[in-house]
Amino acid sequence: MDEQNNIEIFGDGIKLLNNVIEFANAAGFPELLKGNILYLRDKIEGKKKANLVNTFLKIKKKLDETGIPYIIKPVELKVSVSILEEASLEEDDFMQELWANLIMNASIENFKTNVNITCVDVIRRLTPQDAKILLTIYKNPYSQIKNGVITKDLPTSIIFYNGNGERDELNFRIDEEIEFSLGNLERLGCIAGGTVFGSGTDYHLVSPTVLGKKVYETCTLDFDNCEESQDM
Repeated sequence: MDEQNNIEIFGDGIKLLNNVIEFANAAGFPELLKGNILYLRDKIEGKKKANLVNTFLKIKKKLDETGIPYIIKPVELKVSVSILEEASLEEDDFMQELWANLIMNASIENFKTNVNITCVDVIRRLTPQDAKILLTIYKNPYSQIKNGVITKDLPTSIIFYNGNGERDELNFRIDEEIEFSLGNLERLGCIAGGTVFGSGTDYHLVSPTVLGKKVYETCTLDFDNCEESQDM
């Protein structure tokens, strides 16, 4: 079973457990087993609610700290349901911050970034390290990263490639975990790696993509733009 199916089954865990309970009833399984299944279902449901509470507390804190007046806007049903379901599964504190930002961008009129279902689908597939690398790359102006970025100092920083064809600065060893994250980001369309004849993809130098930029904008907040919108 591949990663996508694993994620989808976990994301729909309550429905899956309901099906298991129905099977247990039909098969005449002992009451103790059915009780354990019910207990597990309740634990998952409770944890999902706790994760959403933590995420919305982060939203409240951000709004309280900025003091920016805000207007709630309607969100497309398939987007809102997907956001809430995926955010409820996130237990990592750093990733919950990103989901909080995404929810604010999706539901508050003052933030001008539109959130679509594609970005939600990408973010749910990111590990914390994947997300940190994404933010490290795209926090820089596009004019500085358009020629590509050298990945030597990831996940904390990047080196801008000047595009002059000199490749000596690309002679370094990439950490396996960093390379794994870069591979996942490329698989999701957030970066483009270089192709090396006979040896697959090279991640010493990677290029930005429109989708990567959009995902970054979706899970970060532009408070300067938000404040300007109040004066219009």
